[in-house]
Amino acid sequence: MNLNNLNSSALIVDRRWLCRQEVLIMFAASLLVVLGDVRNVITPMGYWLLWGVWSCVSIFYHKKYVVNKYDGWGKSAYFKIFVIGSLLMIFGFIISALVNVDLKTFYQSIKILIIILIGFIFIEISKNIDRRSIFLISAMAVLVSLSVYLLSKYIFTSYYILLGDGRQGSALSYPGVFWKTGAFFSIIAFGYFISSAKWGLRYLFIYLAGAFIVISDGSRTGFLWFIFSTALILFIRVMDKGRKFSFFATIAFGLILSITLTYLLIKISETVGGLSILALPLDRLTAGDGLRIKMLDDVLNQAEKCLPFGCGFGKAVTETEGESMVVHNAYLALLADVGVIGLSGFLIIIFGPFLVLVYQLTKSKNILISSNSYFTAAAALGVAGFAFTMAIHPYSTEMSEWGLFFLMTTWLFSKNEMTVVK
Repeated sequence: MNLNNLNSSALIVDRRWLCRQEVLIMFAASLLVVLGDVRNVITPMGYWLLWGVWSCVSIFYHKKYVVNKYDGWGKSAYFKIFVIGSLLMIFGFIISALVNVDLKTFYQSIKILIIILIGFIFIEISKNIDRRSIFLISAMAVLVSLSVYLLSKYIFTSYYILLGDGRQGSALSYPGVFWKTGAFFSIIAFGYFISSAKWGLRYLFIYLAGAFIVISDGSRTGFLWFIFSTALILFIRVMDKGRKFSFFATIAFGLILSITLTYLLIKISETVGGLSILALPLDRLTAGDGLRIKMLDDVLNQAEKCLPFGCGFGKAVTETEGESMVVHNAYLALLADVGVIGLSGFLIIIFGPFLVLVYQLTKSKNILISSNSYFTAAAALGVAGFAFTMAIHPYSTEMSEWGLFFLMTTWLFSKNEMTVVK
């Protein structure tokens, strides 16, 4: 197929065809993210092989069909920031491996390198996907995740997971991971719902499905982030004076939605250990977590001893009841494991998108709220959510975690229209 020989009408058709292929590719990536615990079913090697197949298909598609391959992202500020951060983080791992003569840390540096290379593929494939297609990808990811959970719970019960504290999930998406689909992907649908002139019910359904996922998981982090994200999108809607609905109408809608959602979830949920499924995250939230405080004390002491290059990957642990547990703070764990250089690279990668976003906003002379503002806020919340979870969860070298970050980051800088061919 020679794209240069197409006339203008054929070009439009071909552009749509190309975009459909990219949507399918990114939808496949989103499935590998939301069902990341499939690696425990097909083995971690099998999961990495799936990412390898995805990468090969993406590279083949990009080389064969996409023209102007290096426009846009290659010249963007975040692309340069991503390169700098990646090099620093990998260098930090390698230095720590050499200083501590630790093969495990060197092995992890290779995994990080592979993850970064896959990240570049995300950047290249995502740069041409329009925002409506991103909504469709997000919506389908939520529906697939919810369907897998319900099938596991009621039909293929051997894949259903119920923890002792009432948290639920499936073998393809464990409790503690399951909530991320609802807290990140469904917020994009909520942004579409709020900004839509018709306020379509299909957008609201995806949002409610995400709420059900978050509450079923019972994660305190997920519950807080979902509420915070919803509140922020509603706040933007209140500040958007160009919309037809008034301030009071928006507040009324928010209250009605909250009351209705709470009532429905209480009614349709079963009781687990004397608590309704809705009360589970609230109960866990108010209980506190002394173990996490101990983790922070232990990792700070270790980081001080291991500066500046760290003690090697996986050394940031805390002792509890005679067992070692990985520290649930990726930032401090990296400081203790791979030192200042590795942590600096990680921080540049994670917080780079916000630097670029702030720069773009300050560069603009007139900052006005529009329908695009809701999408930008929803994607930014996804990136911020990942950064937030890193403060209370362990550092990960799994693509199920990094894939979520890559999706949200590339979507944050997506264009309003398809731009596959010029």
